[in-house]
Amino acid sequence: EKAVINNVLAMEKLLPSDAKLEQQRQKAKDKKEKIPLSSEVKKFEAASLLYLKAFPKGEKAMEIRKRLAALYYVHNDFEPALEVFRGIIKDNPNSKDAPLAAEYILDIHNIRGDIDGFTKEAAELLKNPTIAKSPVGKEIRDNLTKVSFLKADSLSKSGKFADAGAAFEGFAKANPSSPQA
Repeated sequence: EKAVINNVLAMEKLLPSDAKLEQQRQKAKDKKEKIPLSSEVKKFEAASLLYLKAFPKGEKAMEIRKRLAALYYVHNDFEPALEVFRGIIKDNPNSKDAPLAAEYILDIHNIRGDIDGFTKEAAELLKNPTIAKSPVGKEIRDNLTKVSFLKADSLSKSGKFADAGAAFEGFAKANPSSPQA
């Protein structure tokens, strides 16, 4: 295990800085478009996947998974990022990493403009007590309220007035203390 960890660490030292990766991401015209992985990132990915396959519960598994998921995220490679972030929550639901992974998951849905995916995933994440009780849980609940209102508003703007009326009524009943109710 030590040799494989050392390989991951050696590959990690070759990675561009987080600031450089984020700068590259910000330059992208389309925030949904996947940014190709550099050769250094591909080497880190290969070393990480090798470690995680051989030692899924190893001493550095969580750190490696977080780093790998973050790299996928900054490259807008959302499917593998979602898979790794979901795995972090599934395998370590009570860890301090679960709320952070939840934030990334919902941010991916937000970037994609996937309101239904956001709503479904948020409801699922709130079933995790660690996430639900965290500041992230409060943020998720607030965002679900906003999304519910936006869905109704979107129906109204698209001319589906009966559906919009039902959605606004449902929103008001579910969120009586909201200023929009």
